[in-house]
Amino acid sequence: MAKTTIFAVVSGGDESAVELLLRAAALVPARHYALAALSVVSVLAYWLLELHVIGDLLRGFRGGRVELTFHPASDIYHGVVSKCRSLHGRYLATPWLASPHLQTLFLGIFGGPPSFTYKRQLYTANDGGTIALDWLLATNSEDSDWNLSKDAWAPLLYVKHLAYSMSRKGYNTVVSNHRGLGGVSITSDRLYHAGFTQDVREVINYLHHKYPKVPMLCVGTSIGANILVGDRFISRKFMQGFYDRALAFGLKGYAELHQPLLSRLSNWEGIKKLRSIREFDKHVSCIVAKYETVDTYYRHNSSASYVGNVSIPLLCVNALDDPVCTREAIPWDECRANKNIILATTPNGGHLAFFEGLTAQRLWWTGVVSEFLFTLLDSKYMHRQKSLISKSPYVNVMENGIIAPVTDDVPCDDVITSNQMVNDIKLDNGDITQLNEDAKEAVAAGGGGESAVELLLRAAALVPLEHYALAALAVVSVLVYRFLELHVVGDLLRGFRGGRVELTFHPASEIYHGVASKCRSLHGRYLVTPWIASPHLQTLFLGICGRPPSFTYKRQLYTAHDGGTVALDWLLAIDSEDGILSKDASAPLIVIVPGLTSDSAAAVSHFLIYDDIVSHFEDSLDL
Repeated sequence: MAKTTIFAVVSGGDESAVELLLRAAALVPARHYALAALSVVSVLAYWLLELHVIGDLLRGFRGGRVELTFHPASDIYHGVVSKCRSLHGRYLATPWLASPHLQTLFLGIFGGPPSFTYKRQLYTANDGGTIALDWLLATNSEDSDWNLSKDAWAPLLYVKHLAYSMSRKGYNTVVSNHRGLGGVSITSDRLYHAGFTQDVREVINYLHHKYPKVPMLCVGTSIGANILVGDRFISRKFMQGFYDRALAFGLKGYAELHQPLLSRLSNWEGIKKLRSIREFDKHVSCIVAKYETVDTYYRHNSSASYVGNVSIPLLCVNALDDPVCTREAIPWDECRANKNIILATTPNGGHLAFFEGLTAQRLWWTGVVSEFLFTLLDSKYMHRQKSLISKSPYVNVMENGIIAPVTDDVPCDDVITSNQMVNDIKLDNGDITQLNEDAKEAVAAGGGGESAVELLLRAAALVPLEHYALAALAVVSVLVYRFLELHVVGDLLRGFRGGRVELTFHPASEIYHGVASKCRSLHGRYLVTPWIASPHLQTLFLGICGRPPSFTYKRQLYTAHDGGTVALDWLLAIDSEDGILSKDASAPLIVIVPGLTSDSAAAVSHFLIYDDIVSHFEDSLDL
């Protein structure tokens, strides 16, 4: 109470609030400003990079649980997956890589396997295309052509990223490279794309016939998992735009490498300007694969369309923070409905990364691959047919790779990490204490005997209450603006000209050239009412206040063929005695089908009747 009275007396001096604030700011050590700036940058970086180290710390560095999605009556789960410890454990990311972006970047720069040399075989497909098969055998072959012995019994793993680790565990591995990759020229007019499975089928059938005694296991990563990664979900967040451009840059390099062929088969001018995966698919994939539109290409080649037909053991693994293959692309319900599919998801892992341990020397998903495959080989669900690809077990690593086992012989990094974090906190506390002592010395040297905190309190006492109210109002306004997705400021910056109406149509569309091209409203702009410049306010206003002038429908009850009753509400341009349109009427008839829970009383139905676009179509169409 005494301190409050002293402040009241002192505040009556000649100094203004601004002068007191400047004096207080001068007393704050420069390193405190540096720490404040560092804190702001850290928060922004934490949000931008989607770091989760604080969450890991709050969970005691136990990692995120592996969530399994499967059919309750799945024999694959009860006979195979239930015996895999890694699929019933947790995954903890390397603490200094606790971000999907850092993991993905680290994998691309430093995440290569130990150095080894493949043995290359060039396989010629039925259409004349060349496929490079890169072999890594579990044991050295004595044959002069280094090929796998026809009497070999060790499993043959068809994979792209696991060759080294799996060969050390007794697997023979062969990597089937896509056409035009791996330093091999394209020798036919057919290119690979996300929905092109013919090469995989042909290669596996070839391997089945050449090595009939070898059990075959297949692993696919990234593009082989889900075509929806191509565009629908890759650009939803700020950082994902960088991945879209980076992948587009790589595809552009691929196209330039095979320019003589692609300049003939695709739209080369579009390739030179492409900046996204969608643009590549538009100028290359759709043309080569003969799809009319990119959306049609995505729809027809989405793995979600085929998951329900899987008839062999299939393990799909995905990190929910994958910046390339996002959680929205996962066909959850389709996986749950098929007894042959097990979907494993982890909270973290990035794209094809899953680093673990303090030194990030291990990829967590490679352990799960080996554990699942060994368990599958020992089970009765291991098919050994020799001819058809559909009869061989297929393990698809959905988008991310797979996950690693929790074994007793692996040192526990959680304890080490926790101890290190405790030590760091103690050191930080020591630093904070030292900083506080330095601040006291700075206050003593600042003159007047007043600390920065005391000066700030004095300055705060001089600020009128209405200023605090205005500051609070400003903060609330910013939050409301963002929460309601208001855009009135953007409208103001554009001079309230509104947004342009974007038209999407086929270049040869007669409907556009004969009808839509004559509609001025479709070639103009739309400016929303400024005081409801929010999608939520507009929708709410439509439901509450958006009623048209009052009028009465004439109702006709129509009986459908199955006995159902449909209410037809009429509003005639010319009054009729019975309220029903005359058979001889010549005025156009507009049929309106309401929304999900709407009826003829909905405001949208009325607005459509008076829309000025209708009149343009009346004049242009032969009704």
